[in-house]
Amino acid sequence: KLKIRAFVQTFLEVKPKFINFGSIKKGEVISRSLTVKNVTAAPVTIKEVKNEVKDLKVGDFEKDMNPDEEIIINLTLNSSALPHDLLGNIGITATQYPDKKILLPVSGRIIGDIILMPENIYFGMLKKSEKSEQKIKITNNSDKALKLLEVKSSLEFIKPGFNGDTILPKKSLELTLSTLPAAPAG
Repeated sequence: KLKIRAFVQTFLEVKPKFINFGSIKKGEVISRSLTVKNVTAAPVTIKEVKNEVKDLKVGDFEKDMNPDEEIIINLTLNSSALPHDLLGNIGITATQYPDKKILLPVSGRIIGDIILMPENIYFGMLKKSEKSEQKIKITNNSDKALKLLEVKSSLEFIKPGFNGDTILPKKSLELTLSTLPAAPAG
């Protein structure tokens, strides 16, 4: 039995090791910052900070770093896009280490005025003509009361229990979805 342990020293130390913006309401502007430290014994010049995340802007920063010197890189997220998940990386490369890249994962979620939980429903394995129910929570994330006019399923054998309810701001409504006995196999 052979055990191998190693500590791989990098040329830059980045804190935090990942950025999570959490849940961001559409239209919000959120800022985060990275601390980047030169952990080598020689000067390092940051060649590029490449960003894969839409609507995320990398601020200006000092590119030349002496040994043990730290710089701050500011990140600003303008969540103007439609609701979606944010996933991607920020890559940092240095002129002195062209074949090495520091990757920093970025995540978050832009949410809209209506939040559905869960986002996917699984009714389980059913026998033909067996009925199953699942609940879905609809949350009003806006500052205005919302009147639900209609809830439809693209599958004719799933019936939403719906009464045309109003959801007050920051409140939730629970909706029951049921399978009908006429549900086909498959």
